[in-house]
Amino acid sequence: MIWKINTFGSLRLFYQDQPLGVHLSRTSKALIGLLATHQGRGIPRDEIAQLLWLADYDKATQHRLSTILWRLRHLGDIGGQAAAKQLVVIEPSGDIRINDRNVVSVDLAEFEAAVVRCRIRRDEASPEDVAVLTRSADLYMADFLRDVDLEWVSEKRQYLRQCHLDILQFLIECHSHHCKYDDVINYADRFLRIDPYLETVHVFMIKACLATGRRSMAAAHAEACRYAFMEELGVAVEPDTQLLISSLTSATNPHVRIPAKRQVERRARARVDGSSLVQLREACSLVVDVCSSLLLEAKDAKPSPTPHQSFPPRKSAEQ
Repeated sequence: MIWKINTFGSLRLFYQDQPLGVHLSRTSKALIGLLATHQGRGIPRDEIAQLLWLADYDKATQHRLSTILWRLRHLGDIGGQAAAKQLVVIEPSGDIRINDRNVVSVDLAEFEAAVVRCRIRRDEASPEDVAVLTRSADLYMADFLRDVDLEWVSEKRQYLRQCHLDILQFLIECHSHHCKYDDVINYADRFLRIDPYLETVHVFMIKACLATGRRSMAAAHAEACRYAFMEELGVAVEPDTQLLISSLTSATNPHVRIPAKRQVERRARARVDGSSLVQLREACSLVVDVCSSLLLEAKDAKPSPTPHQSFPPRKSAEQ
């Protein structure tokens, strides 16, 4: 394999196992990613111009695209060699595609080819299915082309993220079926770092922790599950899940950490008890009475005919 393209995370390009194209522009990386998503199928130039620049294929766009293609075709200093060894191929029709799979290896192609295996029943998955999906889960190091901000990239990124979650959930359920609880904990933790709002994965995580004797970890995840759904989303979990959480989380459990925000709220409520409210009410009433008396005295006081006696004597005000 001459070329290798990694699209998960920041795009990385390798030529004969050596990193290449570190200083490529974002547009060049976006073009490589776009060609990689089509897995060897040609893309018309006007479509490329629309996806990369949201522009028509006019003379200015033609020049920009031609410049990028020239640079990509000369990467690795093989521009004078046969087109069979180049990264990018220009077809006779003018369409552009990535080179064949025996020349270019793309992690995205391997990842998407494995996604279909998630449709297999968990209890019917073969060791080969599990191995392929495990490899695919490891390929997903980060979101697709995370440093490229284009609409089509965002849509593809969301789709691939969901595929990754489907693969992780498959591995969680498969390893749980075969009582491989350490693997369940590993993949459940990776799942919840991306999406903490799937109740079933929380349950798999808690039960796997209990099965391996990690009760404190199970209690921490039970509290995390309760907080995510009841505090953040304001929704109730299933009765079985609630029973599992209640058996692990309690006020006397020293291993469960309450978030700082809730601690502040509880302290505030503790300070404002019944006796404090009574004292506060009495103090407010006293202040209101004093202010009312002063206002009445000021209203009843007669103005003095001389400017030096325009205010009432201090003794009267104090009374």
